Amino acid sequence: MKTKNEATDLARLQSLVTGHAAFCSQETSQLQSVLSEMLSGFLAERTKWAESQRATADDFNLFEILDVEGDEVCHSKILAWFLDHRIEHGTHAQGSLGLRLFLEELRGELTENRDDRILSYASEPNYWVHREISGNEARVDIEIAALRKFLIHVEVKIHSMEGDAQTDREFRDLQARGAELDVPESARHGVFLTLDGRNATNEKFRPVSWSRVAKVLDQFAAEVEPREVQLFARHYAKAIRKLSVVEREEIEAEDVEV
Repeated sequence: MKTKNEATDLARLQSLVTGHAAFCSQETSQLQSVLSEMLSGFLAERTKWAESQRATADDFNLFEILDVEGDEVCHSKILAWFLDHRIEHGTHAQGSLGLRLFLEELRGELTENRDDRILSYASEPNYWVHREISGNEARVDIEIAALRKFLIHVEVKIHSMEGDAQTDREFRDLQARGAELDVPESARHGVFLTLDGRNATNEKFRPVSWSRVAKVLDQFAAEVEPREVQLFARHYAKAIRKLSVVEREEIEAEDVEV
């Protein structure tokens, strides 16, 4: 038989268990009510947002749909298309406008004291834009050049890092190519294009961020007449900016973890 004290202790324990269960039930009910309100509010706001997107589709990204937003070859092709002035091969039909705007934006990196003379490159009638140019030591993504006038090599990066002494090798190839084309050394330029504008191993390859290209694309879209070209340039600029934001957030998250 249980003693009086044991019976009292058991009654207290049962009372505590019952009280705790009631408290938990109440807390659970309140939590469910709060979560239900939050979910209802979220769904209501999502419905309003979805309705508003019918007219704007702000999150539409063709490059994500095609699964090429991180494809460096794809980005090299588009940038080469933008810089080219030739009327063939799906041209934007805007002549050297893309190159002129590109040079205006980057003349601080490519010249001393933002020399305006670099803008004359876009006036060269026979300049070319080629991709995947192989040298003695490396292969550069884009070459913009005119015989005896100027030479620009652009190394395109999206998520990948620079290879082992890559820009050192590319710079030696740039110099050899410049000599081959009889281009003055002062008119030979290297561009290291990345999402975050990081420095290249070789300081002669000037660091440029893709956000600068997005800015140029917006300027381009504002000046061109064909509606299709305007839309493509603006959409591509938006896609680049989104990639740049994602890259920056990932880098910041890695810094926090470290």
